[in-house]
Amino acid sequence: MGFTNKSKFAVHLGAKDIVEPNWSLIEKKNTRLIEIFEKLQSLLIVKDSLSISKTVRETTKIVKENDILPRLNNHGRAVESVYYNWLQGYLTELLFTPLISKTLHCPSIVRHGGDDITNIEFFRRTGDADLVDHTTKTMIDVQAGFTNGTIDIKKHKVLQAHENKDYESFVFFADLMNGTYANIPLKPLISEEFVPNPSWEGQLCYTVSNEHFQSFVKEY
Repeated sequence: MGFTNKSKFAVHLGAKDIVEPNWSLIEKKNTRLIEIFEKLQSLLIVKDSLSISKTVRETTKIVKENDILPRLNNHGRAVESVYYNWLQGYLTELLFTPLISKTLHCPSIVRHGGDDITNIEFFRRTGDADLVDHTTKTMIDVQAGFTNGTIDIKKHKVLQAHENKDYESFVFFADLMNGTYANIPLKPLISEEFVPNPSWEGQLCYTVSNEHFQSFVKEY
């Protein structure tokens, strides 16, 4: 049938290469995201003037017009769910950048990761740090938790941090379930124990203790 690769042939036989997103469902999920993040924005101790609604609508428009959804690795999940999770993380990164800047004393943060919606030609999901401040030589990866599970760091992020001798590396966690955040330096974790995490395809991970977290919610 013209195939020389069995994996590609299997995809063809299963019609797994045919992806037609349910945009009506995505719009409903977008409405939920706007509701969640606008409320979250009103609670933050360090605020941003970000327009949540405008960001969500414009991002979805760009993704749709440039056929970006097939580039999101779904690991067998529905593409609408994959996009919802990606947009959750993207909004978290944008909304919490002022808090990251203040708590890590990084006044010149810029976006660094491959999933930059403003650069469609090179858009891709990578393991690169999401944010960087070249003036303070600091790299920050942003992770968001939306369940009451553990907060974990993949070992390859720690190894990657050690390879970069010139920059300090952190993971910023926003635990949306509990209203807390933490800045975790990566290089000191090299001596910690990493165990297989079934939630992340068995990758070796370090679980961050709750004692590192503090509230990102303003006091009333």
